[in-house]
Amino acid sequence: MAREAYKEITSLDHKDFVVACTGLHVSVSSAHLGASPDGLTSCSCCGKGIVKIKCPYSYYQVQGQMGIMECCYCDFVVWTTIDIFIERIPFDKEFFDSIKTKLDSFFLKVILPRVLVGEKKPRETHISKQGEFGAMIECDNPSCKFGWIHFGCVGLVEEPTGSWFCQDCI
Repeated sequence: MAREAYKEITSLDHKDFVVACTGLHVSVSSAHLGASPDGLTSCSCCGKGIVKIKCPYSYYQVQGQMGIMECCYCDFVVWTTIDIFIERIPFDKEFFDSIKTKLDSFFLKVILPRVLVGEKKPRETHISKQGEFGAMIECDNPSCKFGWIHFGCVGLVEEPTGSWFCQDCI
């Protein structure tokens, strides 16, 4: 319903406008990155683009998908049964490059080691201890330069469950 409403409205202002269904697209230059827009768009006046239809706005996701798919715009659609809002968001290469650096780092430091070595034995809570200045937590990256960190230094009030990495290791 939302895609059809978007297509009907957008077709009025764009020549030869087409919206095609799509699935996952893996980046040609960075195979560990993928995008799953809600549609591929094209028209004679603007070229190729993507459409993302959702209620919660996610600038990072939209910019990331455009960067991965090498598109110059995304039509962001907020749809309800009462109304539809469409905003064309241009690709911001500088912004994408800054988040791609973080995505690459996260992939190399967190995901790839898990894929190559396998998941560590899960535990209910992290190993923690009382330090001179209160509770401490150990970063789950075995190569972490800090190792043990005070709860207060990283804004923790209680022990998290699952894996935990300090800001340097993310």
